[in-house]
Amino acid sequence: MSDWERIERLNAGQRLVNDSFLCASPVYGTGVFWVDMEEAGAFIREIRETQGLRLGYLHLLIRACGLALAKYPQVYAMIDGERRIVYPGSIDIGVSVEGTTNFAPVVVLSGVDKKDLRTIAEELKDGAEKTRREEAAQLRKFNRIGRLLPFRWLRRWLIPIAYRSARVRRSVVGTFQITSLNEEMIIYNRLNASTIMFLGQVRERPAVIEGKVVPRKSAYISLGVDHRVLDGALPMKFMHEVIAHLMNPRLLVKD
Repeated sequence: MSDWERIERLNAGQRLVNDSFLCASPVYGTGVFWVDMEEAGAFIREIRETQGLRLGYLHLLIRACGLALAKYPQVYAMIDGERRIVYPGSIDIGVSVEGTTNFAPVVVLSGVDKKDLRTIAEELKDGAEKTRREEAAQLRKFNRIGRLLPFRWLRRWLIPIAYRSARVRRSVVGTFQITSLNEEMIIYNRLNASTIMFLGQVRERPAVIEGKVVPRKSAYISLGVDHRVLDGALPMKFMHEVIAHLMNPRLLVKD
C-alpha cells in the first residue's frame, strides 16, 4: 500500500518551467522596508469617490516605481551575458498576476514613467484579464517545447543560454518586476531583471506618531537586488524615493 494519497506526474511543460526557475539568478541582496500607507489609503478613497476610478495600492506603487526608476535608471539596468550591462530605452514593469500553476503569469506595462494612474489601472486590468485567458494556451506551448527537450541535461544546457540574454528576460518580465501579496509574508525570490519588489498586505499596525503609539495603515515592501549590476547604496536611494511618493501620493499626479 502506497504512503501517498495521490501522485500527480509533471508533464513536459511543467518540467520545463521548473528547470527554468533554477536558471534564474539568485537574489544577492534584499532590503525590507516598513511604509506608512495612511495617506495613500485616504488618497485612494478620494479618487474613487471623485473620479470613479478603481485605484488600489498596487497602482500607486507601480506609478511610484516608474517615477523613481526614471530618476535612478541604473536600478533597471540588466546584465547581458557575462561581459556587459545594458540600459533599456524604456521602463517596462512586469506585474505578477494570480495564475493556476506555480508559474505566475506576468503583465508587462511599458513606459510606466510616462503614464498616469488611470492609464496604469486600466492597462493592468486589461492585461491581467488577457493574460489569464491566454494562460492555458501558454501552458500548452510550454508543453510542446518541453516535449522537444525530453532530457533534463538538454534543458539544463539550453535554458541558461537563453537566460543570459537580457532581451529574452525582458520579454518575459520587463525591466523591473513587482509582485503583490495579500499576506504578511515577504518572499525572497530569484531574479530575471536586476531588481524584484514584493508588496505585502496593507493593514493597520502600531506606529509611533509624534511620540504616541497609534494604529496606522502600513505595509512591508521588500526589494531584491542583483549585486552583479548594483551595489547597495543606489537601490536604497531608489526605495526612499518610492516611499516618499507613497507617503505623499499627490506627487503621483504631478508631471
